Amino acid sequence: MTFQNLGSPVSHLIASTVNESLSSRFHFVPPPIMATRFAPLVLPMPQHDLPQNYSQRIRLYGVDEDVTTQQHLNHFIDFIDLEEVDYEDVKMRLFAKSLSGR
Repeated sequence: MTFQNLGSPVSHLIASTVNESLSSRFHFVPPPIMATRFAPLVLPMPQHDLPQNYSQRIRLYGVDEDVTTQQHLNHFIDFIDLEEVDYEDVKMRLFAKSLSGR
């Protein structure tokens, strides 16, 4: 299917643009953003369980104004050692929950 030129410069431009568009449709190479958008789905690994009753035993940073960042980090590392947490995903989630958000 092609469009014909009707004699005017504008119709020639439109006809050539439409014809190029139609011919490139059959030799379509997706742009990289589209190729990654429709790539196979990669699901994250299942997360490990948090320790039971951790919210009652973990210290929150920001509640006590006199606790420094280094002190909070030391308390958190002690908590991780006492609870024997071995998984990185649990450590990261617990650390995020230890911040009060103030």
